[in-house]
Amino acid sequence: MEPYLRDADKVHMNNRRIDQIHELLRGKLTFNESVAQTAAEAMKKENLQPKIQLNAIYMQRPNLENWSKGPMSPRRPLMERLWQVFQRNIRPTLIVVVDGKEFHCHNLVLRAISHFFRSLEVTEMIDLPSPMVTGRAFISIYRWAIEPCAVMESGHFMDVHRAAQFLRCDQLAAYMWQIVDRECQKYPEKCVSLYQKARSRSIAIEKTLFERLGPCFLPIAASIEFLQMRVEKVSRLLCLDTIAVNTEMEVLMAAIMWLDYQWPKRQSHIVKVLASVRFELIPFLDLLTLSRRTEGPPALRQAMTNMEIKDRIHMALEKLCCMPTKFHGGCFDESSRLWAYDPCCTYHHTTKCSTVRYLTYNLFVRYLKWLQKAGTAHCTRLKFGTDLEILCCPPKAYNLYNRSNKRKYFRGK
Repeated sequence: MEPYLRDADKVHMNNRRIDQIHELLRGKLTFNESVAQTAAEAMKKENLQPKIQLNAIYMQRPNLENWSKGPMSPRRPLMERLWQVFQRNIRPTLIVVVDGKEFHCHNLVLRAISHFFRSLEVTEMIDLPSPMVTGRAFISIYRWAIEPCAVMESGHFMDVHRAAQFLRCDQLAAYMWQIVDRECQKYPEKCVSLYQKARSRSIAIEKTLFERLGPCFLPIAASIEFLQMRVEKVSRLLCLDTIAVNTEMEVLMAAIMWLDYQWPKRQSHIVKVLASVRFELIPFLDLLTLSRRTEGPPALRQAMTNMEIKDRIHMALEKLCCMPTKFHGGCFDESSRLWAYDPCCTYHHTTKCSTVRYLTYNLFVRYLKWLQKAGTAHCTRLKFGTDLEILCCPPKAYNLYNRSNKRKYFRGK
């Protein structure tokens, strides 16, 4: 009868095979023989397992440490993915409180466009003062950084500009003035409209826009706002190089008209206002007759009898007397004013025309009254000195050629 093998004995002898243990218990195998047989089987298993190292397999080729110089697989640019994160506002990192409202934004975007946010320490929430930054203006600034800027109305333009100055967004402020310059060149009435709104809302914008009112000088001179200006503003306006006039006599007559509006009270401002007039740019024949003119308001006669004004007229006559172009307005420097030509005006001629342009005060006032009825659309019809289509006094051959072409045109119809 074979000896009985308990389960506890199997646990302690788990490293031996069951049949060997039975043989050992029966007495057929000695203990030494059993150990030798187990060692032999372990040796067979070791001979079947691989013993070669990994370096011996893969490091047989030389210079495998250097990567291939071929192009990597194309991938989507990282900036496009980051741009989508900003546009969709995925996981914003900063809360900006404006007007009691919370705006969840990306701190990286605000730091990229604003010196104000770059100077701040890293935080999770910031409160902006509402008088300087409105909620609508902040949204426009933030959206401008991640998408094209939409068209803004004039009132909103001032709020955005104020916020851009407070947040020190220099690039945005410069971009806004580029838009203003581009629009004002095409439509001068937009500059006047924006200036009127800026007078009561933003002093900084009003001062900057004042320098851009030059192309609209004649319509401004025809308005009641011009007559009600302070002496400092009138002097600054008449000193601008960009005011659009055909002759410097218009600047002189505009100054006389402002003085005559409240003549007894403004009599002391004659020298200060007329200091903005460039007498050397006035045509020679007009300068000769200025001191002897009797038509016009009392302000004109009083101004022409002033000794300082007389000295300036004499100095201008001495300069013009020896010049071959003394009968032309603006004969010294063509860039000193923005020379304009209005075909609807009777006394207007180009700066290169030698026709006598005798301008009286009454004729100038009559032309301004006509501008009041013409409206803002007339400002876009003005031609300036650089326009090649200006031909105020064409030769007779040119007139005959135009007449013959018109006859042929009507006969063809």
